[in-house]
Amino acid sequence: MLDANKLKTDIERLKKEIQENSTKLNQTETDLKNLQTEQQQKRQTKQKLEMELRENETKTRLTMNEISKLKNLKFSRDRELFKMETEYKNISKKTL
Repeated sequence: MLDANKLKTDIERLKKEIQENSTKLNQTETDLKNLQTEQQQKRQTKQKLEMELRENETKTRLTMNEISKLKNLKFSRDRELFKMETEYKNISKKTL
């Protein structure tokens, strides 16, 4: 009778242990899926940010090129204006 009671107790203990382990396994699998989802979201966010960074770098280069062109144009126009003013002064002196 003691052996039967001991076996019954052991069986109940093992059933309880199996149930607890099953619950832990389910929770761990859920945690893993959540972590994988979070990792995927972070990966997508990283890719999006990298793409935005490349776009911004391209816009910056284009803007810098445009600034350079405009500065060159201004310099050219300033030089042209100076020449015209000088020519005007020379012509004005001759006509006076």
